Amino acid sequence: MAQIKDTHIVEIPVDEEHQQKQLLSAIQHHPLMEISESPGHLLLLKLWQREEDLYGRRIALKETRIDSLKREVFQLCCFLFIFHGLFLTILFTSSIKSQDQDLHTHDTCKRWWIPALLLLSTSSVVVLLVQVKLFRFWKVWKQLQRERNDNRALARCTVEVLAYPSLRPLDTLVAHTAGCYCIAIDPMGRYFAVGSADSLVSLWEISEMLCVRTFTKLEWPVRTISFNYTGDYIASASEDLFIDISNVHTGRTVHQIPCRAAMNSVEWNPRYNLLAYAGDDKNKYQADEGVFRIFGFESP
Repeated sequence: MAQIKDTHIVEIPVDEEHQQKQLLSAIQHHPLMEISESPGHLLLLKLWQREEDLYGRRIALKETRIDSLKREVFQLCCFLFIFHGLFLTILFTSSIKSQDQDLHTHDTCKRWWIPALLLLSTSSVVVLLVQVKLFRFWKVWKQLQRERNDNRALARCTVEVLAYPSLRPLDTLVAHTAGCYCIAIDPMGRYFAVGSADSLVSLWEISEMLCVRTFTKLEWPVRTISFNYTGDYIASASEDLFIDISNVHTGRTVHQIPCRAAMNSVEWNPRYNLLAYAGDDKNKYQADEGVFRIFGFESP
């Protein structure tokens, strides 16, 4: 990072249509807030902190589905009860008339075998539908319970540490007092960092699973963080109009990149001290500018 003072920024336009498709795809397939892996692929970090309104919508959708299934099961049961009641009433009335007309039992059975078959088949179909609805009800109910459990994890702002590839849980860390939005592991596998809505970036030592340092330069919720290729520097960004680059070992800021808008993503080059970043920049028509910038090239 000794060359930082002699660097300049390269701006690269991005196809707006492609950018919009990627954004829509990310929203539609919204997974966990973020999953990060260690360089040796031996450790996974799952950040259980998704958008609260998304959780609310998904839970509300499943609750609506459960209510709908309850109504459908109730309606099917009512139909089955009413259908049986009407059929048995008609059968009883007809049997009385047959006795009055002195019809033989054999003739009465011949007359009613088709309606009885209809009753049996209809009842079987309704019972099958009820079973299908009940199966769907319990399936959605279990999904709802999982969503609520995830929501409780979200409220605790927890980081789940898993062994890879067995996905065996190793630890669960309560990282912050507010929502956690981003997570990253340094390329050397020594630390991982978590960015939070409390404007703090916490640095955790992987071997001990302890928080060893916090970075406090940002004032808005941290949106994105990234380690450089040596793991010695960490870049973090938010709605503050700058990107903070700090020394991982001392916690001190070594440089700040000025920005014109909130940043959504920062990422270091895997081999050089080059930092790509993109945000909510607008053009003179207040439309998305659709560019990303690279910081770290030597000035010409």
